[in-house]
Amino acid sequence: ESPYEFSVLGADILGNVYEQFLGKVIRLTTGHQAKVEEKPEVKKAGGVYYTPVYIVDYIVKNTVGKLCEGKTPKQIEKLKILDPACGSGSFLIGAYTDLLNYHRDWYVNDGLQKHTKEIYQGTGGQWLLTTQEKKRILLNNIYGVDIDSQAVEVTKLSLLLRVLEGESEETIGKNLKLFRERALPDLGSNIKCGNSLIGPDFYKNQQMSLLDEEDHYRINIFDWDSEFREIMKAGGFDAVIGNPPYLNVDDTWGRGDKRLAALKALYPQIYNDKTDILFYFLAKATQLSRGYVGFIVSRAFLEAYKADKLRGYLLVNSSLKKLVDFRNFYVFPGVGITTCITVTQPKAKPGLIEVYKLRGDSLPSSNLESLLSNATVFEKLDIKQSQLDRAPWNFSSKAIQNLNGRIDGAGKPLGKILLIGQGMQTGRNDVFGERTLKEIKKWRLKTNMFYKRASNSDIQRFYLRDRGEYLLFLEDEKNFDSLPKGVQKHLKEHSADLKERAAYQRGDCEWWKYTWPLHKEWHNRSKILCPYLAPSNRFALDVKGEYLGLTDTTVLFNNNQQEDIRYILGLLNSKLLTFRFRSIGKLKSGGIIEYFWNSVSKLPVRAIDFSNAADRARHDKIVELVERMLDLHKQLAAAKNPNDKTRLQREIEATDREIDRLVYELYGLTEKEIKIVETEQP
Repeated sequence: ESPYEFSVLGADILGNVYEQFLGKVIRLTTGHQAKVEEKPEVKKAGGVYYTPVYIVDYIVKNTVGKLCEGKTPKQIEKLKILDPACGSGSFLIGAYTDLLNYHRDWYVNDGLQKHTKEIYQGTGGQWLLTTQEKKRILLNNIYGVDIDSQAVEVTKLSLLLRVLEGESEETIGKNLKLFRERALPDLGSNIKCGNSLIGPDFYKNQQMSLLDEEDHYRINIFDWDSEFREIMKAGGFDAVIGNPPYLNVDDTWGRGDKRLAALKALYPQIYNDKTDILFYFLAKATQLSRGYVGFIVSRAFLEAYKADKLRGYLLVNSSLKKLVDFRNFYVFPGVGITTCITVTQPKAKPGLIEVYKLRGDSLPSSNLESLLSNATVFEKLDIKQSQLDRAPWNFSSKAIQNLNGRIDGAGKPLGKILLIGQGMQTGRNDVFGERTLKEIKKWRLKTNMFYKRASNSDIQRFYLRDRGEYLLFLEDEKNFDSLPKGVQKHLKEHSADLKERAAYQRGDCEWWKYTWPLHKEWHNRSKILCPYLAPSNRFALDVKGEYLGLTDTTVLFNNNQQEDIRYILGLLNSKLLTFRFRSIGKLKSGGIIEYFWNSVSKLPVRAIDFSNAADRARHDKIVELVERMLDLHKQLAAAKNPNDKTRLQREIEATDREIDRLVYELYGLTEKEIKIVETEQP
């Protein structure tokens, strides 16, 4: 008597049920009201997101499809397919559907009269697998695990509905009479609830008395060797597929969480301070599979500094077969996560990796297989795995690789020329920052007790935009009582909040000072600042030492190098080093690149041979042009007349072009190489 016709509900609809239902929980309030809320872990991770069908189809085709090629049903019954974070079961449904279609076509081609127990003709004339055969395939081949018990039940429901698809009361009755079995199989041995990443080893280093009931429920250990004994004894699963969760374990769980301690202990070859949980799923899948691993994951691991151990682990323990990099396209609409598909073969001999890089910011259709062969949509690269190491994987064409090599060969890493660090950490920007010039004058602060703030958006190419915000800087003051009375009053009003900062609680700072005045000893040197996040190179010179950068900035300090810091500024803002950094920095969503110290330090700066007259002349000319650029930007900021603004903007562009021309000369680029750089500009 159900009002729903479940037989016509597709896997994508059931997946959306998961998104709407499993990510939420009903909570009873003290006033005896029921509230539907997102589960805490879902809220922190940014939600539950269903994998589009075209992604599932591609991964299944390149894992399960490869395993089935040329095999008989008898051979296929030995294949074991796993999704270790199965959610609503979309990947398992995709794999199961692929297996059903393969078996049906094989039986038809092999001879219908030989397979009357496996196949029959439906009312519409199409050939269908019997319920018994569909049950056999499901129980033999499909396995899943999820930490959420509700997800496990939805996966079972989704798979069972696929068993009943196309069936009628008459066909089910015939099968029951023929085989004397229940219509639907018990999936309890195939789809299980547990923590795919944490096994019984977790308890070796734990005091059981310190774990409460909630800890046991949340951790929910899973013993692969016990739960899937025969499969693991045979060497593991033939394919591990899925869309594992993406969340920063430190930020989502908190540094004191026992699961974090477990991951650190169980995966020392992967753990690297702050990491994404998908790192561990990639490693675990590699351990569980003896055939293929096909995942869609956040592309951050390709370039993230903290993913170096994971990259090294994958290179040693698997052969990378395919990588589809969606770059700036959002596979999951409305979610600020960029993704890639990885297909690997654990324990196989490494060779060539087929890398596909999306050229634009959108997919013209959802037929991924055909789009990959379209050179206007995807750039295809064949990369030797032996060329990769733990360093970021910034895949590029042979021409760009060669050009990057030439640029690097002509330069010297920036980190060996300047001192490179990060902005300071206050722990409460709203207390130490957000001050006005009126307050500074009223409190009669000495010049070394305040600075202008250089925030991300204020750092432009060559110059700093004055936002009118000031920062208190009291790190050189020895006693609180020696501070001006107005500042004392302001800080006392916020003393309770300042004393709540973790650094103060640990005894690492005084309550009225910054939590971490990074690189304070270099602070009085001339410096270049750049934002942590930007779509292209934006380096600005703090000419008079007026500015202070906080946690959204990277700071490059003068190191008494021979080259003028203005020369280095010109190089850093050039098209050439902007081009080079696109193969160094980590790409974030929306085309934004991370300009962290460890990436910026790799930029190759052309050192000057001051004994060479031509070299010295180019150096001095770039310094002159940068000085000109700084003056032009100053004039532009003060200009009121539209005609003056247009004239100044044209002069800035002309000066920019002249700097670029000299930089190309310094690095010895050919016309062909210059064209590559100009074409690749953002």
